[in-house]
Amino acid sequence: MLLEAVVKDQLVCTSPGPRTSRMGMPVRVLRRALSTSLMLLCTPLDRAAARRRIGRLLEAQGMRPVAWSVLDGNSGLFPARVDLEGGQRCFVKAAGWAWLGRRRTSRRERLLLEVLDGKERLRRGTALSRRIHDAGLGPAVLAAGEAGAAWEWVGGARLRMHLADGGDAAAALEAVEALHRAGEVHGDLHADNVVLGTEGAVNLLDPEDRFRPGVAPQERLLYDWGLLLGSLCGTHARVDALVLERLGMPAHGVEGSLGEALERFLPRYRTDNRYLDALAGYIATAKATSA
Repeated sequence: MLLEAVVKDQLVCTSPGPRTSRMGMPVRVLRRALSTSLMLLCTPLDRAAARRRIGRLLEAQGMRPVAWSVLDGNSGLFPARVDLEGGQRCFVKAAGWAWLGRRRTSRRERLLLEVLDGKERLRRGTALSRRIHDAGLGPAVLAAGEAGAAWEWVGGARLRMHLADGGDAAAALEAVEALHRAGEVHGDLHADNVVLGTEGAVNLLDPEDRFRPGVAPQERLLYDWGLLLGSLCGTHARVDALVLERLGMPAHGVEGSLGEALERFLPRYRTDNRYLDALAGYIATAKATSA
């Protein structure tokens, strides 16, 4: 990677102590400072180029963008809402630079997930989106290419807000079961990626197909459930009761109850994943309380 090459040219090794730069600064501190500076400098430029690329992709499909709203994201994949001519909207992602598109994963989680660059993540995620749409559980892909991809805009409430307003989660949980029965795994199934429409439709948004080859099917299913339930627990007493109830039930493709299976699964992959960490803590607390 260019950044590492630039940094390594400025380093000298001291023996036997830790590596330091010629300025006496620890290598890891210098790398982090340079990486942060380059991201602050280049992200706006990368997003401007992404807007041009994705704009051309939309126009090639007869959709003319009139306004852009960049959404919060933790990568260089440029998630945005686009208002189109004629009053329609769509959701778009454009693959950013590979070093901006990588997501930090813990050492344990890398045993389960591949760290892919932005373009490959987007390509595989778009293919998975099409399969989820075919199962009736997600929005349609409107356009896809080297520049990025666009999906139909889905209105409604995110699952977290739906539950906070006193809504029911039965439809969302059944949608996850239906997805797994269809032989698919979402890969990034936290509560903000589940949207409930005004007419009861459930849409599973922004999937990621990046499990390593050879990962057991049950572990893929448990990763989905771990993210979803971990993103819900601790938000509200009523929601916590719902999570506890779901943990005591069976799930498609999982041996025993979901809680028992997750209890075996979480110690392997929960490090540095906030949702899996939250769920592991919740299960431990629930067991200690009931003992």
